[in-house]
This record gives sequence, C-alpha cells and structure tokens, in this order.
Amino acid sequence: MTVPLVMNNVSDVEIINSNGQIIFRTNNYRNNIPIGNVAVGLYFYRIKVRDKEGKLIYYRGKLLITE
Repeated sequence: MTVPLVMNNVSDVEIINSNGQIIFRTNNYRNNIPIGNVAVGLYFYRIKVRDKEGKLIYYRGKLLITE
C-alpha cells in the first residue's frame, strides 16, 4: 500500500472495514508496506502524520481493494 500524500514522513496508519473494525494498524509507516491478505471490498483509512516541523496532520478517506 502506498499513500501519495504521506510521502516518507513518519506516520500511524489504520485500515478499517465497513463494520468499524481495524483490520490493519502500523506505526512509523514509511509509505510502502504490504497489508497482507485483505478481501476485496471498500475500506476506510485514518492516517496521522507528524511533519518536519512537528505539526500533526490527519488524513482519512476510502480505500477500494479490487484484487
């Protein structure tokens, strides 16, 4: 999984299914990591990034797994 907006900043990432269950979580995500066997479907992500100045930035959105 690669998230373009995160770049190489240190961040925390959560992938959540449609039932609200966290199916994947990682800390210090460096923007390129396999998330394992995940069923095809719609998921949601929450990302917390600390930029170089120490400011926290939050992203969230939808993630569609097709294969």
